[in-house]
Amino acid sequence: NYYWNNNVWYTPCSFNRLGTLEPPVANFNSVCNTVGPGSCIQFSDRSTNAGQGAAWEWTFPGGTPLLSNQEKPYVCYETEGNYEVSLTVKNGVGEDSYTWTQYVQVVKGDKLPFSENFELGVLLNHESCQDLQSSIR
Repeated sequence: NYYWNNNVWYTPCSFNRLGTLEPPVANFNSVCNTVGPGSCIQFSDRSTNAGQGAAWEWTFPGGTPLLSNQEKPYVCYETEGNYEVSLTVKNGVGEDSYTWTQYVQVVKGDKLPFSENFELGVLLNHESCQDLQSSIR
């Protein structure tokens, strides 16, 4: 999304008013972060000022894979517990890191914040975070 201010076009992800690249500010999210054992989550980079040519370094202690350099990695968690997620984003002029402790919560099915809705044909499926999210009321 572009926006106009003081006769200058801005983008949310790269250049300042003078048209020079700025250092990134790391941030991320996911569709959901509470899952059952054996579930996978897709994370999304939400960093500002990353721009084209950005590089990502993700760390997922307790997840598989442990490391990723993708913009939107899929990570699976087998064991119950709370897990942190770290992201370092780099561009041509700098880098920034962000760690969110206890971001991922892996709990057994009877502890998940969901209910099944058989009237709509939604059944609990631990195969992916998206399926689990659609089962949460």
